[in-house]
Amino acid sequence: MFAGFFLLLLPGAEAYELLGKAWAPEDFPLEWYMCDEPLGSLENVVDYGYDSVLDYQVSVVEDSFDNWYVADCAHISDQYMGIDPGNEGATNDGIIKFYANDPTGFLGAGVLAAGVIRVTAQFLREQDGVYLYRIGDADMTWNNDVDWALTEELEEDCTGDSFGIEAVTTHEIGHLWGGAHSCEDGDACTEESLRFATMFWSTPACNLDLNDINSDDIALVNALYGPHVSFDTPDERIGAVPLEICFNLAPSQYTEISSTWWTFGDGSASVDEDSPCHTFTQEGQYSIRVEVSGTSEACGDWSFIVIRRALVTACETPAPSIDPVTLEPYPGLFTHEHLDGLRYQLINRTRTKVYGCLDMVTWEIYQNDDLVRQISSWSPIIELPAPGEYTVLLNVGGPGGVTAASLDIDTRTTQCGCNGTPAALGLLGLLGSLGMAVRRRRSAHQHPKFTTKAFGAS
Repeated sequence: MFAGFFLLLLPGAEAYELLGKAWAPEDFPLEWYMCDEPLGSLENVVDYGYDSVLDYQVSVVEDSFDNWYVADCAHISDQYMGIDPGNEGATNDGIIKFYANDPTGFLGAGVLAAGVIRVTAQFLREQDGVYLYRIGDADMTWNNDVDWALTEELEEDCTGDSFGIEAVTTHEIGHLWGGAHSCEDGDACTEESLRFATMFWSTPACNLDLNDINSDDIALVNALYGPHVSFDTPDERIGAVPLEICFNLAPSQYTEISSTWWTFGDGSASVDEDSPCHTFTQEGQYSIRVEVSGTSEACGDWSFIVIRRALVTACETPAPSIDPVTLEPYPGLFTHEHLDGLRYQLINRTRTKVYGCLDMVTWEIYQNDDLVRQISSWSPIIELPAPGEYTVLLNVGGPGGVTAASLDIDTRTTQCGCNGTPAALGLLGLLGSLGMAVRRRRSAHQHPKFTTKAFGAS
């Protein structure tokens, strides 16, 4: 069995994500226990009508489970089984248990709580491209180095660094279901549904918002345990324009679809098709969205949206990028600058606006018919071996095709830095042919991947 640790952190710094773990239908209701050790910072619970700290700890876990049941279509349930003596910390005993005060000391400063989930080797199904394996054991631990606050306290007033134990516990139960963080530390996370989800990676002090799960959290638990539709494509998702891609809906066992509305990211749409095909005619990276409505015996009518971000990449043949001054395409794929002596800076101007549409860049330097040097780099500095005349050939390629450009350098004259223009066969007599140049580059098996931020980030 494999164990995973999932932490909710103090603040320090795409749709829901799945951990690859889920409970089987026969595991419900999930039976859970409470340890017999009270949390140290909850002594004032008696002021709010609770008999003891342990009584409150049981109550807050019950409330945190209930917070997830607003996802009416998810087939999930729990059952409290009582106090289980001992506060030994997360153990692989097949019992779901809630521990207090970080008994094993693995949380450390800055961590509010953690869930430990262990999975078996039993494969359940594939969901949204993620392989789900059956959970065999799960535990949760609250840290002792936290000023915990009751929800009732936060509703009255909150100052300082008090953290709502209900919100944090609701978050950790989201991991117990099999959900990952909606966004991780360092993600751009521009969508509000992700940034304000209960499953966001951190929470500020005095926050009550995480008590209530939002649309992204509901989609998460529905994907795992309710009526849900995912989609994929049997086609290659990256290629040259025009690029035709067909999409197939994959409903869960609880799902009966009544309507669909697809949008393909380029302004086109399709209504009430389970398996639409669409042709992408312009270069770009496209997110595919489908809004699905249907019915189920458990929850009646339902509707939700499935988005696969940057699923399709359509590529054109490599071409020059845009001059920021003239706002027109550069006259060539590359140019050069003379640095000193026999050293030259080659400046690549190939368009890079779509991540994934360039995966091959090779420079070839010839003197007469002899290959002097071959380089796989974006804009290299070269040093020519001796004074004379040279031809520089640039091959750039990707899913949309391959483009070549060339220019001459004469070290004995003042260099103008002229643009490397697309090479016609008549200009490449010394090379044999463009096809030979491209094949020679490919035979070297040099396929550098350019993953700079200018191309986009996942």
